[in-house]
Amino acid sequence: TKAYYLYEEMGRMEYVKRISEDLSILYYENNKFKDAYYFQQKHHTVSDSIFNVETAKNIAELEYKYSRDKELEQLKIAKQERVFRNSAIFGALLIVIFIIYMLYSRQKSKTVQQLLEWKNLELEKSQIESDLAIKNKELATYALYLAKKNQLINVIINRLDCAKVNLKEENVPEIENIIQNLKASLHNDAWEEFEVRFLNVFDGFYENIREKYPDLTMNEKRLAAFLRLDMSTKEISSITKQTPHSINIARTRFRKKLDLANTDVKLSAFLSQF
Repeated sequence: TKAYYLYEEMGRMEYVKRISEDLSILYYENNKFKDAYYFQQKHHTVSDSIFNVETAKNIAELEYKYSRDKELEQLKIAKQERVFRNSAIFGALLIVIFIIYMLYSRQKSKTVQQLLEWKNLELEKSQIESDLAIKNKELATYALYLAKKNQLINVIINRLDCAKVNLKEENVPEIENIIQNLKASLHNDAWEEFEVRFLNVFDGFYENIREKYPDLTMNEKRLAAFLRLDMSTKEISSITKQTPHSINIARTRFRKKLDLANTDVKLSAFLSQF
């Protein structure tokens, strides 16, 4: 600026023209448009006094700079629009991710709930099976108790019969009375007691097996109950008062009705499905 005024005072207009132009550009680039305009006017005045060609040239330069600034502004706007568009896409992507996460969380929660319900069912099933196993064991123990009791009574009766010959005659009637009482105890309701206990544990056993094998007799269904507990021929004989031979024949006939003849299938395992 000092040089401008110095050359202006000295009347060196060619330098004034150049400096005024430079100052105009400088102020314009620093957004001091008022000063830029002032020196631009000075420049025009000086230029007009020199030649019109210089004035036209300076105007062209100003137009170029304006066009460049306008282009830069348009690029700035385009950049802002691009940033906004990318932000919108990113925001939409976040929303989609959030929705997917919520759906996944809901499905995971539902899966966990189903897993817990399944675990509870498994625990209930395990408890039922455990209770059934205990009752099954108790029933088998009771059946063995009946069998052992009857076996023991028969042994005692046989021994008393053998001992009668060695007793005094006046003691024989008493022994006979004891033998009769023991025989009477063999004909009590042992089977009925066993059947009640059996059906309490295996409710519906008779109905289930009759549904598949409707031609089974009552004796065969009772035999099935004993075999369901994997009882031996001797144990069944002690409860039913039948001979072991009769029980074996009944077992063979029973296997044929179940289509298990000539197979290695164990009856107790087969009957466990009913």
